[in-house]
Amino acid sequence: MPQPPYISRPEAEAFFAALQEALQTPAKNPVVFHLWGSGGVGKSTLLRKIIKDFSSTVAMPLVNNLPISFGLTEGIATPVDLMQKLHSLLEPQFLNTWFFGQRVTHQRDPFIERHTQFFDAIHQLERETPEGQSNVSADQLGIVKQLFKGLLQVGGAAATVTGNPIVGGALATASQGADAVVDGASLALSEKDRMQSLLQAHRATHGKRDLQALLLEPLPKLTAAFVERLSQWSQQKPIILMLDTYEKAELATIDTWLWQSLLSNTNIQDLPIRVVIAGRYNLLKRQEWATIQQGRDIVKSYGPEKFTPNQTQDYLANINRLDPATIQQVYQMTKGWPYYLNEIRKAEQPLTPDPLTQDLATFLVNHVPHEEQSKAKALTQIAACCRWFDPSLIEWLTQQLKIVPPTLRNRTSASPSPCFNWLREQTFVEPIASGRLRLDDVARDMFRASLWQENQPIFAHTHDLLARYFKAKSDQAMSSANTPTSENYENSDWRALRSEYLYHLLFAPQKTWQTTWVSHVLEATYLRQVSVVQAPLQAVMAESVLDQHPHLRDPVRKFLTSARPAIEYGWAVLEKEPIDYAFNETRLGLSKTATDTAIVTCLQRSEALPGLAQFVAAYYQARRCPAAQKKEHLRTAQAYAESLKEHETIEFMAGLYVYKLGSSFFYADLFEAAKVAYDAALAIKPNKHEALTGKGIALAELGRREEAIAAYDAALGIKPDYHVALYNKGVVLAELDRWDEAIAAFAPP
Repeated sequence: MPQPPYISRPEAEAFFAALQEALQTPAKNPVVFHLWGSGGVGKSTLLRKIIKDFSSTVAMPLVNNLPISFGLTEGIATPVDLMQKLHSLLEPQFLNTWFFGQRVTHQRDPFIERHTQFFDAIHQLERETPEGQSNVSADQLGIVKQLFKGLLQVGGAAATVTGNPIVGGALATASQGADAVVDGASLALSEKDRMQSLLQAHRATHGKRDLQALLLEPLPKLTAAFVERLSQWSQQKPIILMLDTYEKAELATIDTWLWQSLLSNTNIQDLPIRVVIAGRYNLLKRQEWATIQQGRDIVKSYGPEKFTPNQTQDYLANINRLDPATIQQVYQMTKGWPYYLNEIRKAEQPLTPDPLTQDLATFLVNHVPHEEQSKAKALTQIAACCRWFDPSLIEWLTQQLKIVPPTLRNRTSASPSPCFNWLREQTFVEPIASGRLRLDDVARDMFRASLWQENQPIFAHTHDLLARYFKAKSDQAMSSANTPTSENYENSDWRALRSEYLYHLLFAPQKTWQTTWVSHVLEATYLRQVSVVQAPLQAVMAESVLDQHPHLRDPVRKFLTSARPAIEYGWAVLEKEPIDYAFNETRLGLSKTATDTAIVTCLQRSEALPGLAQFVAAYYQARRCPAAQKKEHLRTAQAYAESLKEHETIEFMAGLYVYKLGSSFFYADLFEAAKVAYDAALAIKPNKHEALTGKGIALAELGRREEAIAAYDAALGIKPDYHVALYNKGVVLAELDRWDEAIAAFAPP
């Protein structure tokens, strides 16, 4: 079927003219051209107009002649994914092109170079020990995993962790200088130090400061390389980067990268490169966008409105539906909404007055016999509560709610899933991956709103059923009901199903919804699997402005608004010690009030939380409290940790005692408590050389130097080349004036 006609509107023409001018004189004009408005107001038509008008003179990364679309285009979940996709779609447009009379066939590609350097180094760090052997430890793999996650952070991997090398005696002064010295000083108690120590010691990265910097801050450096490549291309032809359905983009990753890295920390504004964004909501209503807009005029915003009566008449004339007797009825019913007009355009039968008296939800199912319409609407309303559905989900849900399927056009008596099959036939239902379907965004809004208005108890009950369904499915995804929490979060199937559970829980009348949400926020932040909570928050925000969402209860709206900074940026709000309020405000768009409110929302009732979440809450409280209260909260966290031993893995618990409790006690100058934490780790895993080394440093601080040397020797008996233990042993020996032994420790054979 042909695309809907383009109907000229003065605001749209001004928008196009401004875009053209920005490509010609970029430094004096906005970088981002933003189309926003509710679903169905004509944003997609305007994007097609841009493609049509500019395609002959401008390079645009398109997929099947359509812009990249969040929620539909595969492989754009992270900023690096998105840059890769944009790069791959643009590159063919600049191969074998002419520039000032000469054919351009090859040019250095800084983005591909940087991208290759990063992933080659990551792969080598995954496969080889620092000395080039293949028996890579679990600790090293954990560090590499954290480096890889730096691709999601504007500040890189190091932004998610804090702390300085924990050293004893004169080592704090002696550790400044060469790579080898820094390597020796970096005790594996702070993740940042562990990353730096590995990079300085590993043969793939030793002495390569530029590569080390890339691995620690990959996203800013890859972004700079990406813009450098765009700059090269834009010398031949201007570029428009188009991003559709932006409300479905990950705010904590994609959106933060866009306004913080791409727009604020590159020279893109000076280049003939422009970004066109289409989405439901006005970006400038977000504090971070409003901040970068101040004094820079970086965003040109246009929110298409519904058609006027004259524009509606033009539309109907374009689709040959110009019946004077019905034009007024059409406008009265559609209120000029392009989505509704487009459905009229697609209708197989000529317009009659009857459909024009119906609301859109009824109009969308009016092709079924009249006696079947109530069934059709009820089924579609239930499907609209789902973010996606497959045959098993729809059949289970309709059985629970006793929904009778409408008559199928091509139905056979052997049809195994009549409700699902009926939905699959509808024009407003679209396929997604893995055999799943969903209602298009506008239809979903309409049918869900109609169910809410007609029967709120059924609306809530449906979401309650869906929450229970996805919780059960997530439990079934694991091999055992007693699977450790840390292993649950490592399972991608569990994470996806759990996110669906958390989404529906927000609309369900379950009393423990807030405790459940806080538990998952804390666990996901601690375990670095934040997509579990970010995905459902993002889904809710894609439906409506958060504090105005029409279907959320007031306590839920208030909770999500308050907790959102912790959900999106838990590493900066809950983990980083001390809190860097200036960084949060300038780099993340979080005010001090927003940061503090999120902390209180997530940590105020730790005693009510279950299992791992209870420990995490106490641990984070220790990082957020005044110094005088730190010991108390750490003791509480240690008590909670004891109760986790029966449920968590040996490796996880040993790491918890070393890298969390031991390190925290040490930084608080509670050296005896730190030693106890390291002993607890050794009781669980006697061969954990990091725990022995940490114990040695704590003993050295307590003045028990001979015991410290014994602990270092025990660590070296397990890992003879462990530089941290060697160096700190050398420091203690030097303090005892045992110089020959100290020199041997500092410079082992």
